[in-house]
Amino acid sequence: MIQIMMRRILLPFIPVLLLMSFYQFNPQRFSDEPGAFGLPTVYATSALTRQTSQLPPVVFIQAEPSLSPEVEQYLVKGIHFLYKFYLVQFDYAFPADLTVVIRVFRDRDEYKAYTSRVATSPIADHIGLYIHDRREIVVWQRDNTVLFTKTVFHETSHLLLRSQNRFCPRWLSEGLSEYFEELDLSNELPVVHPQLRKDQYLKRRQLAGKLPALGAYLARTDREWARMDNSSAATRTLAWSLVYFLMDCQQGQQLLKELLIYYQSQLMDPFLWAPLVNSLIGPGAFAPPGSERIVRLEKKWHHWLAQQRADQQIMLRPPDQNLVASIGTN
Repeated sequence: MIQIMMRRILLPFIPVLLLMSFYQFNPQRFSDEPGAFGLPTVYATSALTRQTSQLPPVVFIQAEPSLSPEVEQYLVKGIHFLYKFYLVQFDYAFPADLTVVIRVFRDRDEYKAYTSRVATSPIADHIGLYIHDRREIVVWQRDNTVLFTKTVFHETSHLLLRSQNRFCPRWLSEGLSEYFEELDLSNELPVVHPQLRKDQYLKRRQLAGKLPALGAYLARTDREWARMDNSSAATRTLAWSLVYFLMDCQQGQQLLKELLIYYQSQLMDPFLWAPLVNSLIGPGAFAPPGSERIVRLEKKWHHWLAQQRADQQIMLRPPDQNLVASIGTN
């Protein structure tokens, strides 16, 4: 009886609690200061484009000495490739006025001062960020050009994903960025290099029987994911591995495409209030869908993980629309 009464009392407040959690209420977020919280942008169909010929302009904001023409050209080439890959391979639509703005700092202290002022989320040590409220990538450029390029490509993936996606789980967002930061366009065909240190770490964890359950990992809220990411590199390592695994075959790429399409319709983290809702409505009300599919997916990932990694050639070709996403179904 008491449980029924509590349900009747609390159920009307669940939408309010969800909104409060989504907006993570903080007065500063609603101010006019840089980095203030911005409501998710939802573009009308007429404002979106899927045209590969309409490439977004790339704008560099930088102090002297400026980037060399060779570095700028390579970055623009990579950014445009990522744009076309999301558009063609993942059937992603972009705002027609999308512009990629990259703010480059030479001085570490100036970079830290700027990002601490405009970034609203607490982040551990970093050398690059995508500031969604300002629609710009911010990068600290060191003498290591390769690392600088990787950072720009990593943050570009975040920018492209967030340009028309109100919610995407952190494992998928960071996994894609960790994957695309290894894009190499220096040869005739584009390739993505594996992060062998991450791969070896997971192999050791697998041999020791210490890999986390995939279902539990995928069901983490963004807050839980971010908290664990700041305390352990394992969280991000798992995200990279899952995306690299899925990108290793056409069926996996199709599954990634389906996930991105699904999450474009989500307003917030679907697992955020699962414990509260389950306690009020009943167990399993917010259980992750397709749990059996996740178990099969986990087995295939474990089998793949034990193998040796190789570079992946990534092509600009749309997945077969009639292809059955056999990963996780067979």
